[in-house]
Amino acid sequence: NISLHYYQFPQISPSSTASSTQDTTTTQPSYESSLTIFGRKVIGVRYKQTHYLDSTGTEMEPREPTSEIDIEQQLQVKVKGEVGKKIFANVDYDDTLPQSEQQKISLKYLGDEKELIQEVAIGDIQSAWRDSQFLSYNQSLFGVRVKAKLGKFNLTGIGSMTRGIPESKTFTGKTASEKREILDTSYLKRKYYRAYFDSSHLPLTLGSVEVYIDDQKGTNNEDSLKMTVSGEAGDSYTGYFDKQYPGEDYFLDYEKGVLNFSSLIEENYVIALSYLDKDGTRHPQTGYRMLKKGEEELYID
Repeated sequence: NISLHYYQFPQISPSSTASSTQDTTTTQPSYESSLTIFGRKVIGVRYKQTHYLDSTGTEMEPREPTSEIDIEQQLQVKVKGEVGKKIFANVDYDDTLPQSEQQKISLKYLGDEKELIQEVAIGDIQSAWRDSQFLSYNQSLFGVRVKAKLGKFNLTGIGSMTRGIPESKTFTGKTASEKREILDTSYLKRKYYRAYFDSSHLPLTLGSVEVYIDDQKGTNNEDSLKMTVSGEAGDSYTGYFDKQYPGEDYFLDYEKGVLNFSSLIEENYVIALSYLDKDGTRHPQTGYRMLKKGEEELYID
């Protein structure tokens, strides 16, 4: 690979005085304005030649070799300086950036301390509020910014133009509507339960319901609570119950007394609860009563 770097700067007219360094050229016209131009021009040349070997990989084929030349160029130029009394120019060009960001131009007027107009900036400007207690803002704009001062009154006005790349896309959906009929008998089983023993107890006291489940698995009872719960028919059941937590394991409508479990309730699960009715009376008075016991339909709502 061969790389070649070439630097070139604009010519200076004979009527101007100039001072230069390796990468900087300063032009001072007769009207006492000065511009500083600096930048670089890079030309990269890459040469590649390919030779083809025979099947043994040791001797050259009669076929002629091929060659390629790749040239890459970069240009970065900046111009800064004073073009008139209190007027400053700034030009920044970089062809390695995206097309919308390659060229930035701005002019700035800076007034004296006692002037009404303190600053006028035109072109690519930076709008920022960094010292505000209630607002933090920093945005690059193309427009005009004016700062004025009258006594202790300060005013900043900004006008900008929106720049962008227009583009439109059209999407065609491939979904089709489908009408499905669900019978009232096709509800999701073992998900909704009646969380009261008598409709006269409604609405239940908010936050009073306690729900426990025994999944009848003997391998996960380390943190379970062993207790005996009663049934509606006077029977009882003794098992290892895990407490269920509202908002995580179930949702409860205290007005209607409807219990909605988040996870699947298997057929062999045993569900027990207790609650306070609208008058603050505990049901049952002691312990817990079953809502569901195994596969018995009596306890399934």
